[in-house]
Amino acid sequence: MGQMIRTANEIEEGFHNPLEQIAVQEYRLRKWLKQKRYSTNDRTLREKVIHEAQLLSKLEKIANKYEKTSLNTRQWNKLTEKLIEAHTEQKIDILNKYGIHREQLLKGMFCYACKLPPMVRIHGGWKCTQCGEMSPDAHMAAFKDYYLLHGNMVRNREAREFLNVTYLIS
Repeated sequence: MGQMIRTANEIEEGFHNPLEQIAVQEYRLRKWLKQKRYSTNDRTLREKVIHEAQLLSKLEKIANKYEKTSLNTRQWNKLTEKLIEAHTEQKIDILNKYGIHREQLLKGMFCYACKLPPMVRIHGGWKCTQCGEMSPDAHMAAFKDYYLLHGNMVRNREAREFLNVTYLIS
């Protein structure tokens, strides 16, 4: 119940009920709009879902009923901006938030095995100076940390300093 089943080439495949998916998305949007103090009109499911043969007459009926939109262009633009803003990840200056200075950060790549720095470059990989563990991509975790702390732009000099290496191989 509440599931859609498609049968093709004698194979049955189950999908979530698309009407329930619509209801969940509508609920989330209405809740968000209400938080932003936009009014919403409630309608029954039968008014929302129609057969394609009824689409043209339904569109004409709606067009005649609502000659004037409830929001003007400026309000639509503002609503659009708020939707985009709400769907955009907020960038937090984590160092500033917690009062940490760049000089206080431990530099270098941390070993996956013993969790200690530093790792040094050894023929196509990185070797932990503490436990000897090898990793071909220890620098990737360090770059993820850099991204979270400083953002997605990094200069070669900054990367070398953060990774605690003399040079970077391109």
